[in-house]
Amino acid sequence: MLNGYIFFAAGLTTLLAILLWPAETAGILLLLAPVIWGLGATDIQLQTQVSASPNVAVAVSGVATLMYVRFMLQAQKTYPLRWLRIASIVYCVAALPSVFLSASPFQSFGGYVRLCSPVIFMFALIQGSRPRGVHTFQFKALVLTILSLLGIIIAAQYAGQGSYFMGGFDRLRAFNLSPHHVADYSVPGLGVLVCGILLGRRRYIYVLMAAALITWTYLTGYRTAWVGIAVLIAVVMLAAVRSRFAKLVALVATFSLLPISGVVVQSLTRYSHEGEAITTGSLDAITSGRITTDSVALDAYIAASPIEWLFGMGVFSSAEVTEQNQGISSVVHNDFLAMLIECGIVGFVGYLFLLVTLGWILLRLRYRLPQQHPARSFLSVGWALFVAFAVMGISGALYTNVFVGWYYYGFIGFALAQSKGTAWTRYTRVMERRRHFVPAGVFSRIAKSDHAVRLHHAEQCCR
Repeated sequence: MLNGYIFFAAGLTTLLAILLWPAETAGILLLLAPVIWGLGATDIQLQTQVSASPNVAVAVSGVATLMYVRFMLQAQKTYPLRWLRIASIVYCVAALPSVFLSASPFQSFGGYVRLCSPVIFMFALIQGSRPRGVHTFQFKALVLTILSLLGIIIAAQYAGQGSYFMGGFDRLRAFNLSPHHVADYSVPGLGVLVCGILLGRRRYIYVLMAAALITWTYLTGYRTAWVGIAVLIAVVMLAAVRSRFAKLVALVATFSLLPISGVVVQSLTRYSHEGEAITTGSLDAITSGRITTDSVALDAYIAASPIEWLFGMGVFSSAEVTEQNQGISSVVHNDFLAMLIECGIVGFVGYLFLLVTLGWILLRLRYRLPQQHPARSFLSVGWALFVAFAVMGISGALYTNVFVGWYYYGFIGFALAQSKGTAWTRYTRVMERRRHFVPAGVFSRIAKSDHAVRLHHAEQCCR
């Protein structure tokens, strides 16, 4: 009875807050998410069972998804964001038919909402964030969330719920936040801190927080996040850092780690036996049995009907298939394969359309901005996160992770919002219309004028 009242109160509070202060509530939800999911999500011991009873995390995220969907449906003024809106709607619509083909429609519908929630939350940040960079409320909330997670990790240690034995050793967790949640969150969290290092005033604080974040990521033992952090740092050094000295230091630090490269490789391949030949069985052991699990789900999809080939077997259906064949309920650990199996060819194409559109927009907007524009740094880090999560999606199960998805897509939305209201945004619309019919010589003069406008705006931003 008490849990029902708490569930209702959490949902009603979220509903009223979004109605009254939608932009501020988005930041508060990011700030409190570690507490909401840590204390209100399904306990880690029960996470083999995909379906969960109603709890605070379900109430808050469900209401937030329902209330923020209007932001995704609103027309966008800029050309790139119009394409992002179209791609997001196509993705959500393409994945919907899988719900009606699932053997457990209610469970599949819950999984479908989890698929759409992070994308919808991205538009809440696009619409609600002001183009003021590190001085915005949402960016401060993103930074303080790291302290919020650190606090709940410390509290879990004192409460005796700060570790979980899995894969042969104890891993860091925080109450009901699994090691996977903590580690996957660290990747967008590190991206936020990188922006603070590049643009903030008290850089040493961001550096200290980044060191703590990398430390607890290592303690989770989750290798996919280690790879994601490495990819993030590498892309940021290439795309966002302009200082040659900083790049030289990073290069020297990389070469200094070569003597211990064997330790790194051994840590990544810790489940293989020394001197063992590379075979399918050894690769399956290295990947913690993911090849076997994914193969079982893929075989079930291939044996399904043509309708299921097109529209999928239902979100989370792979967990039921693996439970029937292996006795253990486990979802597919590959975002691309999971979308194909659970949402069919239609859902898979919609997912690829969203990814390609998002990556194209981040690169396009970054290219349009002057070097000195603060939004360029946010977009560069956003592009680095996009690459990191694409790589992590090959061996991870991120596609239904609302806790991590809110931070990843939320930061992408915040980065895109930093380009709003600038002179280049208005001028780009004119350029797109004139590109098709203005003679080459005139277009060249217009381009020079556009360059002058961007330089003037950059000077104004730097004052």
